[in-house]
Amino acid sequence: MSSTIEKKVQSSENFSKSLIIFIGIFLILVLGGYKLIEYINKTSVDVLFREKNPFGILLICKEKVNEKDDRVTFLSVATIYPKSQRIGFISFLPQTQMKADEPTLEKKINFSKPGDVSEEISNMLNIPIPYYIKTDVDNLSKIVDLIEGVPFFMWEPGLIEGEQIPLGEFILTGSMVPQILNPPVQNETKPAMDLFRYYTLLYNTWNDRENKFNLLSDIKMFSLFTKLVDTNLSNSELYKLSKKFALTEGWHLTSIEIPVKRIENGFLADLDSTALFLKNFKKDLSEHENPFLSRMPRMEIKNGTDVNNLAKKVQNSIGRKGIVVVEFSNASSHDHKNTILLDVAGNTYYFNSIAKTLNIEKKYAFINKSSFTDMTLILGKDYGKLKIQ
Repeated sequence: MSSTIEKKVQSSENFSKSLIIFIGIFLILVLGGYKLIEYINKTSVDVLFREKNPFGILLICKEKVNEKDDRVTFLSVATIYPKSQRIGFISFLPQTQMKADEPTLEKKINFSKPGDVSEEISNMLNIPIPYYIKTDVDNLSKIVDLIEGVPFFMWEPGLIEGEQIPLGEFILTGSMVPQILNPPVQNETKPAMDLFRYYTLLYNTWNDRENKFNLLSDIKMFSLFTKLVDTNLSNSELYKLSKKFALTEGWHLTSIEIPVKRIENGFLADLDSTALFLKNFKKDLSEHENPFLSRMPRMEIKNGTDVNNLAKKVQNSIGRKGIVVVEFSNASSHDHKNTILLDVAGNTYYFNSIAKTLNIEKKYAFINKSSFTDMTLILGKDYGKLKIQ
């Protein structure tokens, strides 16, 4: 009897050991299989971020002129530096010739593949540009509606004669996008003005990027978004990029424009100046320590209230915070309800840091790099909330 019991106990122990071994092997297979699938599904974007290698994405937007011709309205390379969490937009006027007697970039884009243009620009910038994203103004309008509009601010100095755009704060809808992106300017400044308007739309969308991504994070919504762009990024890669930029703190935008020389019917890239510009720009993007700390931001202050000498009083307080106030004056109207900080130069590090320092909630981009300031502060009736003491 005792022997029989011992055999049963031993048999039970053996079964338990076998069960434990089986469960262990099963878990190893499951976890190993999961890791294998995860490894196989790793995108090239994942590799670039894991290895912290800088790379670029060519961004192109077009506008239909007629049945045969398209006009390139925006041409920029988003250079992404994962290590320092900075994105630098290097923009080209589409009418630019990279070399004399060559077609303009616009013509190259219209008559060749995006990859060909990417390769040429990549050689110039000395940074890989493996991806491109193309769209047109009509689809861009649809994207703006898909993300339920973009927070916007228009003030009188930024309004071009003949524009029918609301002043003050409003939500930019898709129907307004073509008007914003094509200001009624008919002179040699129009290419730069068009570019600044694209920057303005881009930066204002970026400032609200978490909310916009949450709207697109649904599979059906993101699928609608991807149908409005032409890209060699897979849907998975595009989603991961969007999520990384939208939900990871610490990313900052900045931008430069490739210097050009005016020629008969367009522009010629100034390669000597470009080399110097790019050297300094890449340094700003790649340095681990923030490179902008040594450059005092310049601010213009406008009094948008009926309080006498308010801009002057605020200037004295802000100057003690290390901000250079280059001008103060009255705004064109004195009924501003909210104090507004406008990003003029397109450097989100300056912009976000100062907005936080001064306790400014209302902040927008209105890029105009021909201005002599980095940002404009419009004082509203809530100016008492400012941390300026």
